[in-house]
Amino acid sequence: AKAPLGLLWYGGPSNDEVLPRHGHGPTPQVAAGRLFIEGADMLRALDIYTGRLLWQKRLPGLGTFFDVTGHQSGAGEIGSNYVSLEDAVYVVHGQTILELDPATGKTGRQLTLEPTADNPRPYWGYIGVWEDVLIATSTPVVPSEKKETPTSDDVSLIPPNAQWQYMAGSDPAGDWTAAGYAATDWKTGEAGFGYEDDDDRTVLSDMKDRYTRVYLRKTFDARSAADAERMTLKINYDDAFIAYLNGKEIVRTGVERGRGKDADGIIAHEAEGPETFAVEAFRSLLLPGKNVLAIEGHNHSADSSDFSLDPVLLIKKADHTARRWRAVRHGSASRRLVVFDRHLGKELWSRPAKYGFRHNTIAVGGGKLFCIDGISQAKRETLERFGKSTKDYAGRLLALDIRTGEEVW
Repeated sequence: AKAPLGLLWYGGPSNDEVLPRHGHGPTPQVAAGRLFIEGADMLRALDIYTGRLLWQKRLPGLGTFFDVTGHQSGAGEIGSNYVSLEDAVYVVHGQTILELDPATGKTGRQLTLEPTADNPRPYWGYIGVWEDVLIATSTPVVPSEKKETPTSDDVSLIPPNAQWQYMAGSDPAGDWTAAGYAATDWKTGEAGFGYEDDDDRTVLSDMKDRYTRVYLRKTFDARSAADAERMTLKINYDDAFIAYLNGKEIVRTGVERGRGKDADGIIAHEAEGPETFAVEAFRSLLLPGKNVLAIEGHNHSADSSDFSLDPVLLIKKADHTARRWRAVRHGSASRRLVVFDRHLGKELWSRPAKYGFRHNTIAVGGGKLFCIDGISQAKRETLERFGKSTKDYAGRLLALDIRTGEEVW
Protein backbone atom coordinates (compact mmCIF):
# COMPACT_ATOMS: atom_id res chain seq x y z
CA ALA A 1 0.00 0.00 0.00
CA LYS A 2 1.13 3.56 -0.60
CA ALA A 3 -0.25 7.04 -0.23
CA PRO A 4 -2.59 8.56 -0.93
CA LEU A 5 -4.90 6.26 1.01
CA GLY A 6 -8.66 6.58 0.77
CA LEU A 7 -11.85 5.17 2.24
CA LEU A 8 -13.20 2.24 0.22
CA TRP A 9 -16.47 1.77 2.08
CA TYR A 10 -18.20 2.47 5.35
CA GLY A 11 -21.16 0.71 6.94
CA GLY A 12 -22.14 -2.54 5.32
CA PRO A 13 -24.39 -5.07 7.09
CA SER A 14 -25.55 -4.23 10.62
CA ASN A 15 -23.32 -5.24 13.51
CA ASP A 16 -26.32 -6.42 15.56
CA GLU A 17 -25.34 -10.06 15.14
CA VAL A 18 -21.60 -9.52 15.52
CA LEU A 19 -19.87 -10.41 18.81
CA PRO A 20 -19.49 -7.66 21.45
CA ARG A 21 -15.97 -6.29 21.85
CA HIS A 22 -15.82 -7.02 25.59
CA GLY A 23 -15.71 -10.80 25.06
CA HIS A 24 -12.58 -10.47 22.89
CA GLY A 25 -13.72 -12.86 20.19
CA PRO A 26 -11.54 -13.89 17.25
CA THR A 27 -10.18 -11.03 15.14
CA PRO A 28 -11.95 -10.72 11.76
CA GLN A 29 -9.93 -12.52 9.11
CA VAL A 30 -9.18 -11.63 5.48
CA ALA A 31 -8.35 -14.11 2.71
CA ALA A 32 -8.55 -13.76 -1.08
CA GLY A 33 -10.51 -10.52 -0.97
CA ARG A 34 -13.06 -11.72 1.57
CA LEU A 35 -13.57 -10.52 5.14
CA PHE A 36 -14.83 -13.18 7.56
CA ILE A 37 -16.39 -12.09 10.85
CA GLU A 38 -18.03 -14.10 13.63
CA GLY A 39 -21.24 -13.58 15.56
CA ALA A 40 -22.87 -15.34 18.48
CA ASP A 41 -24.78 -17.64 16.13
CA MET A 42 -23.35 -17.02 12.70
CA LEU A 43 -20.33 -16.53 10.43
CA ARG A 44 -20.50 -14.01 7.57
CA ALA A 45 -18.33 -13.10 4.59
CA LEU A 46 -18.04 -9.61 3.07
CA ASP A 47 -16.31 -8.32 -0.04
CA ILE A 48 -13.27 -6.61 1.46
CA TYR A 49 -13.25 -3.91 -1.26
CA THR A 50 -16.95 -2.96 -1.28
CA GLY A 51 -18.41 -4.19 2.02
CA ARG A 52 -21.06 -6.17 0.13
CA LEU A 53 -22.44 -9.18 2.02
CA LEU A 54 -21.36 -12.34 0.19
CA TRP A 55 -23.01 -14.84 2.52
CA GLN A 56 -24.03 -15.40 6.10
CA LYS A 57 -24.27 -18.88 7.62
CA ARG A 58 -26.28 -19.65 10.74
CA LEU A 59 -24.22 -21.67 13.23
CA PRO A 60 -26.11 -21.75 16.55
CA GLY A 61 -23.86 -21.23 19.56
CA LEU A 62 -20.73 -20.60 17.48
CA GLY A 63 -19.62 -17.56 19.48
CA THR A 64 -21.23 -18.40 22.83
CA PHE A 65 -17.95 -18.23 24.76
CA PHE A 66 -17.21 -14.73 23.44
CA ASP A 67 -20.78 -13.40 23.68
CA VAL A 68 -20.34 -11.62 27.03
CA THR A 69 -20.29 -7.99 28.11
CA GLY A 70 -17.77 -8.49 30.93
CA HIS A 71 -14.13 -8.28 29.93
CA GLN A 72 -12.23 -11.56 29.52
CA SER A 73 -9.13 -12.85 27.75
CA GLY A 74 -11.32 -14.48 25.09
CA ALA A 75 -9.57 -15.67 21.96
CA GLY A 76 -6.29 -14.42 23.39
CA GLU A 77 -6.44 -17.35 25.78
CA ILE A 78 -8.41 -20.12 24.09
CA GLY A 79 -7.58 -19.20 20.48
CA SER A 80 -9.77 -18.54 17.46
CA ASN A 81 -12.48 -21.03 16.60
CA TYR A 82 -12.09 -20.54 12.85
CA VAL A 83 -9.31 -20.09 10.31
CA SER A 84 -9.78 -18.58 6.84
CA LEU A 85 -7.90 -19.44 3.65
CA GLU A 86 -8.28 -18.78 -0.06
CA ASP A 87 -9.75 -22.24 -0.68
CA ALA A 88 -11.52 -23.07 2.60
CA VAL A 89 -12.75 -21.77 5.94
CA TYR A 90 -12.42 -24.22 8.85
CA VAL A 91 -14.79 -23.66 11.75
CA VAL A 92 -14.90 -25.34 15.17
CA HIS A 93 -18.59 -25.83 15.87
CA GLY A 94 -18.82 -27.82 19.09
CA GLN A 95 -18.07 -31.46 18.34
CA THR A 96 -17.54 -30.87 14.61
CA ILE A 97 -14.98 -29.09 12.45
CA LEU A 98 -16.79 -27.71 9.39
CA GLU A 99 -15.03 -27.06 6.09
CA LEU A 100 -16.88 -24.18 4.39
CA ASP A 101 -16.62 -22.97 0.81
CA PRO A 102 -15.23 -19.42 1.20
CA ALA A 103 -17.19 -18.19 -1.82
CA THR A 104 -20.62 -19.53 -0.82
CA GLY A 105 -20.46 -20.64 2.82
CA LYS A 106 -21.71 -24.09 1.88
CA THR A 107 -20.57 -26.94 4.14
CA GLY A 108 -18.23 -29.52 2.69
CA ARG A 109 -16.26 -32.02 4.74
CA GLN A 110 -17.02 -32.46 8.45
CA LEU A 111 -14.55 -33.83 11.01
CA THR A 112 -15.88 -35.34 14.22
CA LEU A 113 -14.44 -36.97 17.33
CA GLU A 114 -15.02 -40.49 18.59
CA PRO A 115 -16.26 -40.60 22.19
CA THR A 116 -13.94 -42.17 24.76
CA ALA A 117 -14.45 -43.64 28.19
CA ASP A 118 -13.14 -40.53 29.94
CA ASN A 119 -14.98 -38.12 27.64
CA PRO A 120 -18.21 -39.46 26.14
CA ARG A 121 -18.98 -36.06 24.56
CA PRO A 122 -15.71 -34.63 23.24
CA TYR A 123 -15.28 -31.16 21.75
CA TRP A 124 -12.67 -29.60 19.49
CA GLY A 125 -10.47 -26.81 20.87
CA TYR A 126 -7.70 -25.00 18.95
CA ILE A 127 -7.63 -24.91 15.14
CA GLY A 128 -4.92 -23.77 12.73
CA VAL A 129 -3.50 -24.46 9.26
CA TRP A 130 0.02 -24.75 7.89
CA GLU A 131 0.35 -25.46 4.16
CA ASP A 132 -1.76 -28.60 3.53
CA VAL A 133 -1.97 -29.57 7.20
CA LEU A 134 -4.91 -28.87 9.51
CA ILE A 135 -3.86 -28.67 13.17
CA ALA A 136 -6.48 -29.11 15.87
CA THR A 137 -6.76 -30.02 19.51
CA SER A 138 -9.47 -32.15 21.04
CA THR A 139 -11.06 -32.25 24.47
CA PRO A 140 -10.44 -28.83 26.07
CA VAL A 141 -9.62 -29.28 29.75
CA VAL A 142 -9.15 -27.26 32.92
CA PRO A 143 -7.30 -28.41 36.05
CA SER A 144 -9.63 -29.37 38.86
CA GLU A 145 -9.15 -27.73 42.24
CA LYS A 146 -10.10 -31.01 43.88
CA LYS A 147 -7.36 -33.37 45.05
CA GLU A 148 -7.39 -36.98 44.04
CA THR A 149 -7.99 -39.58 46.72
CA PRO A 150 -4.58 -40.89 47.82
CA THR A 151 -3.84 -44.37 46.51
CA SER A 152 -0.58 -46.22 46.74
CA ASP A 153 -1.62 -49.55 45.26
CA ASP A 154 -2.89 -50.69 41.90
CA VAL A 155 -6.64 -51.08 41.51
CA SER A 156 -8.05 -54.12 39.71
CA LEU A 157 -10.22 -53.57 36.66
CA ILE A 158 -10.21 -57.34 36.22
CA PRO A 159 -9.32 -58.91 39.59
CA PRO A 160 -7.53 -62.19 40.30
CA ASN A 161 -9.62 -65.34 39.84
CA ALA A 162 -12.25 -63.46 37.81
CA GLN A 163 -14.79 -65.29 35.67
CA TRP A 164 -13.71 -65.31 32.00
CA GLN A 165 -15.26 -66.63 28.82
CA TYR A 166 -12.92 -69.13 27.21
CA MET A 167 -12.57 -71.38 24.18
CA ALA A 168 -10.24 -74.38 24.25
CA GLY A 169 -9.72 -77.09 21.65
CA SER A 170 -10.91 -75.01 18.68
CA ASP A 171 -10.37 -71.58 17.15
CA PRO A 172 -12.99 -68.79 17.26
CA ALA A 173 -14.51 -67.41 14.09
CA GLY A 174 -14.73 -63.71 13.29
CA ASP A 175 -13.20 -60.81 15.16
CA TRP A 176 -13.30 -62.46 18.57
CA THR A 177 -11.15 -59.74 20.17
CA ALA A 178 -13.66 -56.93 19.46
CA ALA A 179 -15.97 -55.52 22.12
CA GLY A 180 -19.08 -56.28 20.09
CA TYR A 181 -18.28 -59.94 19.41
CA ALA A 182 -20.99 -62.38 20.53
CA ALA A 183 -19.20 -65.21 22.37
CA THR A 184 -22.41 -67.18 22.84
CA ASP A 185 -20.88 -70.64 22.47
CA TRP A 186 -17.89 -70.00 24.76
CA LYS A 187 -17.53 -71.63 28.16
CA THR A 188 -17.08 -69.74 31.43
CA GLY A 189 -14.29 -70.41 33.89
CA GLU A 190 -12.29 -68.87 36.71
CA ALA A 191 -8.74 -67.66 36.11
CA GLY A 192 -6.10 -69.13 35.98
CA PHE A 193 -6.38 -71.62 33.16
CA GLY A 194 -4.03 -74.53 32.50
CA TYR A 195 -2.88 -77.98 33.57
CA GLU A 196 -0.21 -79.81 35.57
CA ASP A 197 0.86 -76.87 37.76
CA ASP A 198 -1.50 -77.35 40.70
CA ASP A 199 -2.28 -73.61 40.56
CA ASP A 200 -5.07 -73.56 37.97
CA ARG A 201 -8.67 -72.88 38.95
CA THR A 202 -9.98 -73.92 35.52
CA VAL A 203 -8.11 -77.12 34.72
CA LEU A 204 -7.82 -77.96 31.02
CA SER A 205 -7.44 -81.69 31.55
CA ASP A 206 -7.87 -82.52 27.84
CA MET A 207 -5.28 -80.04 26.52
CA LYS A 208 -2.07 -82.10 26.73
CA ASP A 209 -1.28 -83.88 23.44
CA ARG A 210 -4.45 -82.48 21.84
CA TYR A 211 -4.25 -78.71 21.32
CA THR A 212 -1.91 -75.75 21.97
CA ARG A 213 -4.19 -72.70 21.97
CA VAL A 214 -6.65 -71.24 24.48
CA TYR A 215 -8.70 -68.06 24.00
CA LEU A 216 -10.01 -65.81 26.78
CA ARG A 217 -12.42 -62.85 26.86
CA LYS A 218 -13.43 -60.64 29.77
CA THR A 219 -15.65 -57.54 29.72
CA PHE A 220 -15.16 -54.65 32.14
CA ASP A 221 -16.40 -51.10 32.74
CA ALA A 222 -13.75 -48.47 32.00
CA ARG A 223 -15.22 -45.55 33.94
CA SER A 224 -12.82 -46.05 36.82
CA ALA A 225 -9.87 -45.95 34.38
CA ALA A 226 -10.68 -42.51 32.97
CA ASP A 227 -8.29 -40.68 35.30
CA ALA A 228 -5.72 -43.43 35.78
CA GLU A 229 -2.00 -42.74 35.48
CA ARG A 230 -1.25 -46.11 33.92
CA MET A 231 -2.71 -49.48 33.00
CA THR A 232 -0.85 -52.77 33.33
CA LEU A 233 -1.52 -56.38 32.48
CA LYS A 234 -0.23 -58.66 35.21
CA ILE A 235 -0.09 -62.24 34.03
CA ASN A 236 1.42 -65.59 34.91
CA TYR A 237 1.91 -67.50 31.66
CA ASP A 238 3.44 -70.60 30.10
CA ASP A 239 4.44 -70.46 27.25
CA ALA A 240 3.31 -67.41 25.23
CA PHE A 241 0.38 -65.06 24.66
CA ILE A 242 -1.03 -62.11 22.73
CA ALA A 243 -3.37 -59.67 24.50
CA TYR A 244 -5.91 -57.30 22.91
CA LEU A 245 -7.90 -54.37 24.28
CA ASN A 246 -11.09 -53.77 22.29
CA GLY A 247 -9.58 -55.49 19.27
CA LYS A 248 -6.20 -53.70 19.36
CA GLU A 249 -3.07 -55.69 20.16
CA ILE A 250 -1.49 -54.37 23.35
CA VAL A 251 1.01 -57.07 24.40
CA ARG A 252 2.77 -59.85 22.49
CA THR A 253 5.35 -62.10 24.09
CA GLY A 254 6.70 -65.44 22.93
CA VAL A 255 4.80 -65.35 19.61
CA GLU A 256 7.10 -64.31 16.81
CA ARG A 257 4.60 -64.17 13.94
CA GLY A 258 0.89 -64.35 13.23
CA ARG A 259 -2.03 -64.85 15.55
CA GLY A 260 -4.54 -67.56 16.44
CA LYS A 261 -4.15 -70.75 14.42
CA ASP A 262 -1.64 -68.95 12.16
CA ALA A 263 0.69 -68.04 15.04
CA ASP A 264 4.24 -69.25 14.55
CA GLY A 265 7.55 -69.14 16.38
CA ILE A 266 6.19 -69.98 19.83
CA ILE A 267 8.97 -69.62 22.40
CA ALA A 268 9.00 -71.80 25.50
CA HIS A 269 8.61 -69.92 28.78
CA GLU A 270 8.24 -71.31 32.27
CA ALA A 271 5.66 -69.68 34.54
CA GLU A 272 7.55 -68.50 37.61
CA GLY A 273 5.07 -65.96 38.93
CA PRO A 274 3.12 -63.00 37.51
CA GLU A 275 4.90 -60.62 35.13
CA THR A 276 3.79 -57.06 34.44
CA PHE A 277 3.31 -55.44 31.00
CA ALA A 278 2.45 -51.77 30.48
CA VAL A 279 -0.55 -50.98 28.27
CA GLU A 280 0.57 -48.00 26.19
CA ALA A 281 -1.87 -45.22 25.20
CA PHE A 282 -4.67 -47.09 26.97
CA ARG A 283 -7.01 -44.08 27.15
CA SER A 284 -7.26 -43.92 23.36
CA LEU A 285 -8.30 -47.60 23.26
CA LEU A 286 -11.04 -47.45 25.89
CA LEU A 287 -14.69 -47.22 24.91
CA PRO A 288 -17.66 -45.74 26.75
CA GLY A 289 -19.49 -48.56 28.49
CA LYS A 290 -18.43 -52.14 27.82
CA ASN A 291 -14.77 -52.91 27.09
CA VAL A 292 -13.12 -56.26 26.38
CA LEU A 293 -9.72 -57.67 27.26
CA ALA A 294 -9.02 -60.67 25.02
CA ILE A 295 -6.04 -63.01 25.31
CA GLU A 296 -4.84 -65.92 23.22
CA GLY A 297 -2.50 -68.28 25.07
CA HIS A 298 -0.09 -70.59 23.24
CA ASN A 299 1.81 -73.67 24.31
CA HIS A 300 5.18 -74.40 22.73
CA SER A 301 4.01 -77.88 21.69
CA ALA A 302 1.05 -80.15 22.24
CA ASP A 303 3.11 -82.55 24.35
CA SER A 304 4.34 -79.79 26.67
CA SER A 305 4.42 -80.79 30.32
CA ASP A 306 2.23 -77.87 31.45
CA PHE A 307 0.33 -74.71 30.48
CA SER A 308 -0.66 -71.57 32.42
CA LEU A 309 -2.63 -68.44 31.67
CA ASP A 310 -3.65 -66.33 34.66
CA PRO A 311 -4.30 -62.62 33.87
CA VAL A 312 -5.20 -59.58 35.96
CA LEU A 313 -5.82 -56.07 34.57
CA LEU A 314 -4.69 -53.21 36.83
CA ILE A 315 -4.76 -49.42 36.84
CA LYS A 316 -2.75 -46.98 38.92
CA LYS A 317 -4.81 -44.05 40.13
CA ALA A 318 -3.26 -40.59 40.31
CA ASP A 319 -1.51 -40.07 43.62
CA HIS A 320 -2.43 -37.44 46.19
CA THR A 321 -0.30 -34.71 44.59
CA ALA A 322 -1.90 -35.09 41.16
CA ARG A 323 -5.02 -33.38 39.88
CA ARG A 324 -7.66 -34.51 37.47
CA TRP A 325 -8.00 -32.48 34.30
CA ARG A 326 -11.70 -31.89 33.81
CA ALA A 327 -13.11 -31.88 30.26
CA VAL A 328 -15.02 -28.72 29.30
CA ARG A 329 -16.45 -27.22 26.12
CA HIS A 330 -14.13 -24.21 26.05
CA GLY A 331 -10.67 -24.09 27.58
CA SER A 332 -7.19 -22.69 27.10
CA ALA A 333 -5.60 -26.14 26.84
CA SER A 334 -6.60 -29.49 25.36
CA ARG A 335 -5.92 -33.13 26.10
CA ARG A 336 -4.83 -34.15 22.59
CA LEU A 337 -3.22 -32.79 19.42
CA VAL A 338 -4.79 -34.06 16.18
CA VAL A 339 -3.24 -33.31 12.77
CA PHE A 340 -4.97 -33.91 9.42
CA ASP A 341 -4.18 -33.76 5.73
CA ARG A 342 -6.70 -30.98 5.12
CA HIS A 343 -7.30 -31.85 1.47
CA LEU A 344 -8.10 -35.51 2.16
CA GLY A 345 -9.59 -35.14 5.64
CA LYS A 346 -7.27 -37.96 6.72
CA GLU A 347 -5.80 -37.98 10.22
CA LEU A 348 -2.00 -38.01 10.01
CA TRP A 349 -1.26 -38.41 13.72
CA SER A 350 -2.42 -37.54 17.20
CA ARG A 351 -0.64 -37.15 20.52
CA PRO A 352 -2.02 -37.11 24.07
CA ALA A 353 -0.88 -34.48 26.56
CA LYS A 354 0.42 -35.19 30.03
CA TYR A 355 -1.35 -32.07 31.32
CA GLY A 356 -2.79 -30.07 28.42
CA PHE A 357 -1.52 -28.51 25.19
CA ARG A 358 -1.89 -24.75 25.72
CA HIS A 359 -3.67 -23.28 22.70
CA ASN A 360 -1.84 -19.95 22.68
CA THR A 361 1.57 -21.66 22.62
CA ILE A 362 1.01 -23.70 19.45
CA ALA A 363 3.18 -22.49 16.56
CA VAL A 364 4.34 -24.06 13.29
CA GLY A 365 7.36 -23.38 11.11
CA GLY A 366 10.07 -25.19 9.22
CA GLY A 367 8.09 -28.41 9.18
CA LYS A 368 7.84 -28.49 12.98
CA LEU A 369 4.99 -27.96 15.41
CA PHE A 370 6.01 -26.24 18.64
CA CYS A 371 3.81 -26.40 21.73
CA ILE A 372 3.82 -26.40 25.53
CA ASP A 373 2.30 -29.27 27.47
CA GLY A 374 1.62 -27.69 30.84
CA ILE A 375 -0.35 -25.23 32.90
CA SER A 376 -0.15 -21.45 32.50
CA GLN A 377 1.29 -19.24 35.21
CA ALA A 378 -2.10 -17.57 35.68
CA LYS A 379 -3.77 -20.90 36.38
CA ARG A 380 -0.93 -21.88 38.73
CA GLU A 381 -1.53 -18.71 40.71
CA THR A 382 -5.28 -19.36 40.81
CA LEU A 383 -4.76 -22.87 42.18
CA GLU A 384 -2.24 -21.63 44.72
CA ARG A 385 -4.71 -19.01 45.96
CA PHE A 386 -6.99 -21.92 46.76
CA GLY A 387 -4.14 -23.49 48.73
CA LYS A 388 -3.36 -26.12 46.07
CA SER A 389 0.22 -27.14 45.37
CA THR A 390 1.33 -26.84 41.74
CA LYS A 391 4.81 -28.32 42.10
CA ASP A 392 3.83 -31.32 39.95
CA TYR A 393 2.68 -29.21 36.98
CA ALA A 394 6.10 -28.95 35.33
CA GLY A 395 5.40 -28.06 31.69
CA ARG A 396 7.42 -29.14 28.65
CA LEU A 397 8.24 -27.26 25.46
CA LEU A 398 8.04 -29.72 22.56
CA ALA A 399 9.08 -29.67 18.91
CA LEU A 400 7.22 -32.26 16.84
CA ASP A 401 7.56 -33.24 13.19
CA ILE A 402 4.44 -31.72 11.61
CA ARG A 403 3.96 -34.67 9.21
CA THR A 404 4.53 -37.57 11.60
CA GLY A 405 4.15 -36.22 15.13
CA GLU A 406 7.54 -37.66 16.09
CA GLU A 407 9.31 -35.76 18.85
CA VAL A 408 12.27 -33.78 17.45
CA TRP A 409 13.23 -32.42 20.87
